[in-house]
Amino acid sequence: MDTYKDQRIARTALSFNMGSRAMFSLSPHSYSIRATAEVAGALPRLVTTLGGGTESDTSFKKIVGVEYAEYVKGTFDYTRTFVFSKKNSLAYHIGIGMAYPYGNSTILPFERRFFSGGANSVRGWSTRSLGPGSFRRSNTNTDFVNQAGDLKLDMSIESRHKISDLFEIAGFVDAGNIWTVHNYEGQPDGQFKFNRFYKEIALAYGLGLRLDLGFLLLRFDTGVRAYDPGRKQSERFVLPALPRMAFHFGIGYPF
Repeated sequence: MDTYKDQRIARTALSFNMGSRAMFSLSPHSYSIRATAEVAGALPRLVTTLGGGTESDTSFKKIVGVEYAEYVKGTFDYTRTFVFSKKNSLAYHIGIGMAYPYGNSTILPFERRFFSGGANSVRGWSTRSLGPGSFRRSNTNTDFVNQAGDLKLDMSIESRHKISDLFEIAGFVDAGNIWTVHNYEGQPDGQFKFNRFYKEIALAYGLGLRLDLGFLLLRFDTGVRAYDPGRKQSERFVLPALPRMAFHFGIGYPF
């Protein structure tokens, strides 16, 4: 796929962060808002428009002998935590991401695409092993090349309970997936479609154990698949089984 070809990425990015930290004695909740916007290829496009650069055999523009990428990309994340007591809290997270290749690109560079599954995503899947859409791998191995997308949705809710000064347990439910903006070869059923995307939102649940060292929080989560869009329509609701579970180790809260 062209996502792996050599490309020059000249990008400009803007980020926005806003939030408040929960302090039990002062506030019953905290929130965090993070947003990013990214544009790639503006400067190379200007250079080639003014007569600089060259053109490849496939009509793609080049700068210093290398094709350059053109795309726009944006992300938005919202997290809120409700603190009920010093031992009990509830947090939820919503994250979306959108990217679109244009001009000199038919697909985003691999490292700028979205991935789903893992310790900070839908935890019933291992890292980068979910999606896109209802894409099904040809074998049981993770397909990193084709399990990437241009649109991403993450939703999570987590109930956290302190059982001692050091240990905390959590129960969580995660949902989400990724999709492509075009019908790419090698990613069948991965394209976002309004009439079916809601049927392709994966669902997982699980339990977590956290070790709070004060200056550092170590996290171990076990996620179980409940709804798997990568299976046949009649088999997507699944029962707990070892092959449908994922184990994650992380540092800090997932959101």
